[in-house]
Amino acid sequence: MTFQHENVLKTFGITSDENNYYFVHEYNNDGDLRHYLKQKYLSNLLKWKDKFEITRQIVNGLKCLHDQGVVHTELHPYNILVHNGIPKLANLGISKIYSNYNIVHSKYHPPEILQKRNICDKTKSNIYSLGILMWEIAHNGVEPFCSNYNIVEETPFKFKNLYRKCYDNNPEKRPDCSKILEELNHIEQTYNENHDHNEHNEFDNERQKKLKIDFVNYFNLNKGRNRVAHDLVPGAKKILSDYGYLKINKLNDSDPIICFPDRGEQNTIPWTILNNMNLFKNLDDENGLHECNDIRIHIPIATVQYRGNVAEQFSHDIENALDWLDDNEKKERLNKVFNEWGNFIATDVIIGGAITIKNWSKIDSIDQSRLLTYIQWGVDYAKGGRSKIFSEMSLDLLPQFEISKNINTIGDLYNWLKDLYDYQHAEIISYEDFKPSYELLSNELIERIFQCFSGRPIVEPIVRIIPQILTQCEQQKLLKWIETKKPRLLYMRDWIHDLSLEYGILPQRSKLGHGDKMGFNYTKEPTITPINDTITILLYQPQNQQIAYSLYNGLKEKYELKFREIPFLDHHTLEHFRDLHNRLSKTVYCQIIFNAIKISFKSIIKPSEQLSNAVDLALRSDEPFKGLCDLFNNTYGLLIPETLILGRKLTGTYDSCNIPNNTIKKQGDDFEIFSTQAIKMLTDWDKKNQDIDTTFFVDDNKIIKRDEIEEWRKIQSNNPNNWKVIFYDDWIPIYKILSESQQNDIESILSDKYRIVFNGKTSLHQDNQTTVTIKFPGPLVDDKCQIYGCLVKKNELENWETIPNVMIRFDNINRYSCRAIIHKNRKTSLNKDESKILWFILAKPKGYYRHSLRKIKVTYGQLDIHGEQTLTYLKSKEISKGNVLVTSFVSNTLRETTFYKTNVKSLTSTKVDLRILKVQEDNSKNNLESLTLQWCIINTNEINLTDDDNQESYPWSIFGTVFEDLKDHKESSHKNYHL
Repeated sequence: MTFQHENVLKTFGITSDENNYYFVHEYNNDGDLRHYLKQKYLSNLLKWKDKFEITRQIVNGLKCLHDQGVVHTELHPYNILVHNGIPKLANLGISKIYSNYNIVHSKYHPPEILQKRNICDKTKSNIYSLGILMWEIAHNGVEPFCSNYNIVEETPFKFKNLYRKCYDNNPEKRPDCSKILEELNHIEQTYNENHDHNEHNEFDNERQKKLKIDFVNYFNLNKGRNRVAHDLVPGAKKILSDYGYLKINKLNDSDPIICFPDRGEQNTIPWTILNNMNLFKNLDDENGLHECNDIRIHIPIATVQYRGNVAEQFSHDIENALDWLDDNEKKERLNKVFNEWGNFIATDVIIGGAITIKNWSKIDSIDQSRLLTYIQWGVDYAKGGRSKIFSEMSLDLLPQFEISKNINTIGDLYNWLKDLYDYQHAEIISYEDFKPSYELLSNELIERIFQCFSGRPIVEPIVRIIPQILTQCEQQKLLKWIETKKPRLLYMRDWIHDLSLEYGILPQRSKLGHGDKMGFNYTKEPTITPINDTITILLYQPQNQQIAYSLYNGLKEKYELKFREIPFLDHHTLEHFRDLHNRLSKTVYCQIIFNAIKISFKSIIKPSEQLSNAVDLALRSDEPFKGLCDLFNNTYGLLIPETLILGRKLTGTYDSCNIPNNTIKKQGDDFEIFSTQAIKMLTDWDKKNQDIDTTFFVDDNKIIKRDEIEEWRKIQSNNPNNWKVIFYDDWIPIYKILSESQQNDIESILSDKYRIVFNGKTSLHQDNQTTVTIKFPGPLVDDKCQIYGCLVKKNELENWETIPNVMIRFDNINRYSCRAIIHKNRKTSLNKDESKILWFILAKPKGYYRHSLRKIKVTYGQLDIHGEQTLTYLKSKEISKGNVLVTSFVSNTLRETTFYKTNVKSLTSTKVDLRILKVQEDNSKNNLESLTLQWCIINTNEINLTDDDNQESYPWSIFGTVFEDLKDHKESSHKNYHL
């Protein structure tokens, strides 16, 4: 679907490589909306008429989408691109035709997405996002919720009301685009008619004056400067007024520059020129300047010019000094005055950031490349083009460098660069034009000064002065320098992006796929090991189709994925791989593999914030296993390979059953000799196997002939950007990168050990009812479980207590329900309004598993009871004070008027002795039918069972025996300990 609208970015088509699809869209020159708003605001060019117009155009673009039945699922400032001041909605490739939500919650998403509420009009989600965008437009590009949520004072009241309506929590109260445009037109008209333009302009002028003064004072543009060593330091007093002429030219497209010391003649040294024009010669030793070994990397963000009126006091102080009669005293006084006010005035400067690297030539060339690569990556991140990479790596692993801030990690460097491009923490990085401060004085005073010194300073052409750099500099763009050196590390970021290495692997039916969203990143630099560009030739017929799948997808022969052991793998996919395992393979593979490098990411993988938050949401739900399955299968992938081998691969496949079932491998390092041997070997294979044709192979749908293999290898060796993943190894489940607490929670859910998964309260439908159907609040993973329950009523104090001489037995158990059978004697009467069945279930936690019960620990088991047996014992690894013993009986032959009691005869920290008592209406002998005793010992962690809405809790004592004292426990003959 295409959209012909000025405010919708035009998409011309789709292109792809092996793993990714890309949209080709029209060019934009002003960046994204947030960047555009900040730039306009800092340039004092963002007026309310501009804000109204930006808002109107965004709403017009959104209305175009809604009119054609399209909802933008990721409406935020980074998906609104600006070209020549016109905002355009972008990334429509991820929009849906009124589809269900399947996105991670963000500041721009409405609450119904987080709450997973389904609403009829999906366009209302866009209106919510639009309201947040309008807030951001009003606040000049400030990120929502990043600080106190204060309204900008001059925001028109009706505009505030409009964006508040848009982000109303109730979707039904949000206006549509037509209504918003109508109100927006009225707001703008009223604003233009009623607003006092003079007052508004006065306000703007005052604000601009304050910003200008702040800028001038921050960079000390109104102060003179003195040379201190190889820097220009501001004087103590303001030599120029605060209200001078200020011109700022922002360098939005500028690239970092490396400043190398120039080894030219000494008379080109800028500090010498500075000394020559000074009245008072600097005594700093200029010797050794040609031995300067430091380089400086400049990140320019703006050029600045400042001109101002000279302070009258400066002239007065000079006059007072010149009035002294003694020449030496006069010079001393003049020296003091110029030092206070500054000997030089900087008129043109460049501001930005500077990185100084000491002793450059003594740094190993590989480390030089590594450091500059990280700096370039930081610049790319700061400009908004790329994400951070290896941000937790310590700077101790890189050559030392200096910036204007103390930092410890690569991430700190990235953030510092980001601040620079956001116009924070900038400094003067070079002086483009300057003059002696005496030139600010009247001609009369200048002549008197020259007479005092019996001559004029030497006048030389002005050259650029760079702080801390001793000589003139040879300049080169940082990226150009890096690309000429071509360090392997330079390709790492592109490999991570192009090969989807920050996306989990998802085994699919025919090939390995990737999750839809980035699930993790790499905190530090991986270990990169060259494999010396070896070649492997492989002729192989897999035994079954599952092994063929592994071979085709680059799974090392020694490691065939054990699909049954992959957590959360979709059931249908698992059955597919089981089927592949049982199918013979009739395909022969001939592969020529160029092995370039091995990359190990062990111990440096960190989950993305989105993945961690999504896992938290799934774990907090009452069906965590289902939520995690959906999350990993549909969004983030299941597996991560910690080791990869990159290179290229030529493949030929043939239908045959006639070759031996084995592998033939050859490797070589002397490629000229090996190439000849390889061609001979391939030719011999052709002769021996009539179904094989090795005269050509395929690489990315391109035909490579047998005699072109050596040329193909050379091309691949020199083009790391073309390398692909040819082998995966060292697999881990993706959940293994999560926090320790999340891993523990997930492993508890994956375990087959029973937990208390849910509980409930069920009413009787009629008096003296003996069978009741219990419906579960959610499904069990299977019908294997233990159910415990008791019949209770409230006493005079409104406390729950068990009804004596009653036992609950459970049968007809399935995933969704069970039947409770009430065993009692005929004398016991049950009132349907008073009597309740309280119950809980022990089962595998892969089904419905209530979040509030997960800290409860349980040990469980069952015993077969036969004949006249009246005593038995239970064993547990650790029984503690406060634990609860609950029992239940399972039998298919028990009469409804017969029931059992269990009494604790004695107990220790590892053993419970039980007495089993049979109760029946006649006084016949206490023979026991064959039945099963189910039991559990519960460590409650001080958590009680509650009803569905947590309004009422139930003490554990009504379910069974609470162990008060392990040493002196005495058998209770009157209390019925059972479930």
